[in-house]
Formats: sequence, structure tokens, C-alpha cells
Amino acid sequence: MRAQVGLLAAVSLCLYSAVQEVLSTPYLLQSTSSRTFQIDYDNDCFRKDGERFRYISGSIHYSRVPRYYWKDRLMKMYMAGLNAIQTYVPWNYHETIPGKYDFTEDRDLESFLKLSSDVGLLVILRAGPYMCGEWDMGGLPAWLLRNDSVVLRSSDPGGNVTQSFQAQRYAEPHGPMVNSEFYTGWLDHWGWKHSVVKKEIVAKSLDEILALGANVNMYMFEGGTSFGYWNGANSPYWPQPTSYDYEAPLSEAGDPTDKYFSIREVIGKYKMLPVGPILPATPKFAYGLIQVKKLQSVVELVHLLSFSGPVKSVYPLTFVEMNQYFGYMLYRNTLPINCTEATPLASPQNGVHDRAYVMVDGVFQGILERNTIITINVTGQAGSQLDILVENMGRINYGRGIHDSKGLVTNLTLASNILTGWTIYSLNIDEAVKSGYLNKLKKLERLTAPAEVNVPSFYLGTFVIPSGIPDLPQDTYLKFPGWSKVGARFE
Repeated sequence: MRAQVGLLAAVSLCLYSAVQEVLSTPYLLQSTSSRTFQIDYDNDCFRKDGERFRYISGSIHYSRVPRYYWKDRLMKMYMAGLNAIQTYVPWNYHETIPGKYDFTEDRDLESFLKLSSDVGLLVILRAGPYMCGEWDMGGLPAWLLRNDSVVLRSSDPGGNVTQSFQAQRYAEPHGPMVNSEFYTGWLDHWGWKHSVVKKEIVAKSLDEILALGANVNMYMFEGGTSFGYWNGANSPYWPQPTSYDYEAPLSEAGDPTDKYFSIREVIGKYKMLPVGPILPATPKFAYGLIQVKKLQSVVELVHLLSFSGPVKSVYPLTFVEMNQYFGYMLYRNTLPINCTEATPLASPQNGVHDRAYVMVDGVFQGILERNTIITINVTGQAGSQLDILVENMGRINYGRGIHDSKGLVTNLTLASNILTGWTIYSLNIDEAVKSGYLNKLKKLERLTAPAEVNVPSFYLGTFVIPSGIPDLPQDTYLKFPGWSKVGARFE
């Protein structure tokens, strides 16, 4: 994330005012020529429809909030005293396949903009194509990586434009003051403690910004969740978890926090707050302990999970080379030598992107991990089956590392010998679940599970929604006590 100043915010608001004319019924009754948005350099301010205007905005990403909750979150933002919101448009969220666009259901951007207008909020629309935002590859679609020569975030080697407008006229001597990313919290990484920014610090800084007459956007006002595989990573490789709580005024679950009320109190010093009740936290219900049963391992089910079937290759192929962009891929080989004693299996060029679960004849051997563990010891007989399940944990979302290939991106060695002759399975676990494969998994519940408990496997658990209780089902949380990943406990 990088702060954007002055003209970016002005142009974004101006662009959305045109969208709002189409989407908002009251404005259809007005002449388009009567609607204006301008920068008043003489008076260092914005002017909206001729009147002096200052926006107090908060970031919310529609892609990180289920559509069902859009209105709830927007209303809470409006009641905090905001008159605008800021949102990204992730290119890869809408064009997962080249030339095929999806603006339906949770991706219905038009409905989100219309709803924002109905609530009474302007929208600062950051349309990309690049966004960062701790989102996979910063919003750029991974299929761009099919072209090895592509230079991401670049249009021409000469990218100068009079030294970027002479650094915006040396910090822009005239025009409205803008802070487009005033941080209310901070992001998390796997294995780190949850980031916390005290409400007193945020409130004090916001008070100082508003006292200067500046425009401000709070990043984030509600972070939400990076559902599925959409989380990004920072460099050096630090993947973000799916939670994008961001210690924001509205929690990941959309609940007002103490920070929310502190911010609202500060805003109330500078403008009239909306009249009416603040929507409460969403109701939640404790459904109780869920017993999970192990079904079968991913390796045992590989032929059912790999829709495209096995691909033979002398050397490992990356996710993109296999036309897969997210999730998991299985690399299969055999041990070419006897490893009766512990023998080093290594990624000498740090080519495991990002995390590999290593098994020999179904027995877990250890984990290879990007930048962290590049060598483990394995045991087994010559000819034993070597399975390496590689997980894409999110692509780097900014900087030079954004050209982030996944899978085994370099060769592996066993006792210093390069392994060749791979069989590779592209795993489409999500499609298997969507297509009803989960029902087939349920039938496996009665099968005797293998003794090995460490290998990646499917587990099945169910719970019952009680009858006779009004307003159920309700939101809840999942807790995995004792489970871990990359040294970070699930709590």
C-alpha cells in the first residue's frame, strides 16, 4: 500500500460522481451540467456542485465482505459520520480467465456502488489495474505469468513522465490537503502476533488531520476477509492469513469496536453526525463442539481430485505451466536410490513456492518451505513413491517480487542428485467440492483411516442448527485448538 495524494482522490471522486448520476434516482432529475466536482487551488479545497467540500472516508473492500452484509457495513460507516468510502476493484477477482468477466453475486460491483449511493455515501473508486491491498498478486491476474517476458506494473522502459510531474510539483504547493491512506490498524502475517494500534493514537491523529481542514480516508474502516485463496504476501516472503481484520474500527465480523466510537466522537467535533441508532454487532451463536473424522489423505484421492489427469515431465512444472493458479499441486516421483539412512532432499535454489508436504510411501517426512526450510532428511527404499504436495500460500502483492511463480519453480535434489521424471497432478479441490464430490467423500467416512496422522487429509464434521430458536442460523466462529500452520496456532 502506498498513499495517494491530491489529484488521485479528486479524479476518483469526480469519476464516481458520473457513475452516481446514472445509479442514483434523485440525480436523474437533474441536468448533468449542473453537477460538478472541482479542485479550488485558490482556496485549497475541493468543490462539489459549487460548494466547498471535504470528504471523510473509510476503506471497505466489497470483495472481502459477503454481499449479504454490504448494507450493514455501509450503514455503520455512514452512522460513524463518514460521507464517502474508498474501495478497490481487483482485476483478478473479475477476470479469473482471460476474456471472461464475472460481475455477479459477491462480485456485483454495480450493485455495491448503487447501494453505497442509496446509503448516502460517495465512493472513491480505485479501479486498478494494480491495487496491492494485501491481495494475491496485488490484483493482477496470475495468468499474466504465462508470458515469461512480461514486465508487470510497467508500460514502457522510459515509465518517466517528466519525473512524475516533478514529484507532484514538489509536494503540491496548492490544492486541497489529502491523506488517502490514514492507517487505523495494520495487517497480519502467518506466525506473527495480531497487530494492534491503540484507539487513542488513531483518534488523536485523526483529530489533528481534521483540525487542519484536510480530507482523509481511513484504511481500513472494515477489513473483512480474504476468502478462498485471495490473500497476498509481502517480501521477503511473508504470507498474510485470510483474516483482514486490520484492527479496524469495524472488526472482521463487521462489529463496531471501541475504536469505532472514538473515531465517531472525533468526527462529531467537525460535522453534524447522522441522527439515529447505530446498528449493533451481528448476532452470533455458539453451535458447540464439532467432532471431525478423518476420511482419506489427499495423496490417496489424487486421481479423483485431478480432473485433468497426470502430466509427465522430466523436470518439475510450475502452477502456471500446468494452467493452475491457486491451491495445491501434487508432484510424484520415486526414490532413485536406497535411503535406509536419513538422506537430504533439498531445494538448493529455494525453489519451493511456497510450502511442500513431503511423503514417502504415504509416510510423512517433513516440510520444505520457501526462505525457511530448504532441506529435510527422508528415508525409504529405492523405488519407493515420493509425493510432494505443494501449497500456493498467496502471491507477493507489491515490489519486484510480484512476478511470483508457484509450485516447484526449480529442481529438487536427493543426496545432491537432481530428481527427474516427474508425474504432476493439478488438483482442483474447490471444483471437486462444487461438483458434489463432497458427497462421495462422505461415503468414505466408514473406511478405516490410515494410521499416519500428519499427512494432508480430508476431515468431515457436521453440526445441527437447533430448532425452536428464532433468528437462526446466525454467524459463528471456527476454532481449531491444537492445530497449527507455519508455527502459528489456530485460535
